[in-house]
Amino acid sequence: MPSTIILILIFFLPVFVIPFGPSYFEIPKNLFAQILIQVLFVYTLFSKPGLFLKLNLTQILVVLGVLVISIYTLFFTNQNINLFGNVFRLQGLVLFWHLILFWLLIKNFRLNTPTWIKLLSIFFLLTSLFLFGVNGANRVIGSLGEPNSLIGTILFLWPFVWFIENKNKYLKIIKMF
Repeated sequence: MPSTIILILIFFLPVFVIPFGPSYFEIPKNLFAQILIQVLFVYTLFSKPGLFLKLNLTQILVVLGVLVISIYTLFFTNQNINLFGNVFRLQGLVLFWHLILFWLLIKNFRLNTPTWIKLLSIFFLLTSLFLFGVNGANRVIGSLGEPNSLIGTILFLWPFVWFIENKNKYLKIIKMF
């Protein structure tokens, strides 16, 4: 189950879109990611109860430092959008804390990703270039809603596709594109 959740978060969440509301790109992704990270946390808490006792000093210091800075930001800046973010993206401290938790959790699970999942993810992401059109600046947005998010995700996923073993002649053709 944890491997499935991690695969969904890494490979299928970028193409997840619910076309309702003020921002159908970011808000569903953020809420879905937070729910899946919470499920992964609860599963890890019950299946590996001593997991958080195995953190090394560097990880503890990094997490504590980042949490102190984020709590300082929450209480000492007079912006009401710090906790959840603005209405269009929901990229506030709650999502940030979830991503820190995800970072602490995923290092304990071995991820064996099938080739078809990698190819399907990059295929859907590249197909979304044609489905969702362009933004006001005439830049392609894909299923992520922003051109910079789209290229960042493609650059993140590309090594997963590029380093697939070349056992199949069709994979060599895919890599050429």
